[in-house]
Amino acid sequence: MRVCNFAAVALMGAASMVGCSQPQGPPMADVSGVVAFDGKPLTGATIRFHSDNAGSAAFPLDEAGHFVSDFPIRAGAYQVAVDYPIGRMPGGPLSGDLAKVPKHYWAPNYSGLSASVAVTGTNDFAFDISSSSKAPAGFKPKSMPAPPPPAPPGIENK
Repeated sequence: MRVCNFAAVALMGAASMVGCSQPQGPPMADVSGVVAFDGKPLTGATIRFHSDNAGSAAFPLDEAGHFVSDFPIRAGAYQVAVDYPIGRMPGGPLSGDLAKVPKHYWAPNYSGLSASVAVTGTNDFAFDISSSSKAPAGFKPKSMPAPPPPAPPGIENK
């Protein structure tokens, strides 16, 4: 009887430890923040976090210039850029404030924007970009590919 009780208690103790270990994989965290352009919320754009070590992530800006990650990203240092809205192909005409954003803000290596994402604490960032900002030395904007011309009637573009 004692052996049976001891075995039951040991089994319950072992079972209670399942799921108590630390999560596997790199440390992750949620990010949020706001992007202002010349002091006003930037809308119709995407903010991109890029790291050679941690990968990249992109989040849309809402009508108030805010972004919130819908998934956690790896903790670490990131270079940040502003870009086309998610789901829109580069190369077409731009509208609104995004058309006025200097092109170096579109390149993570030249934007001058950075973020350090921590596992603990708040990862709420504020970026203020300016139409009068000059591109850093060595910056050469990439030419964006033009969208394909419209297909003749009855034929689809691929």
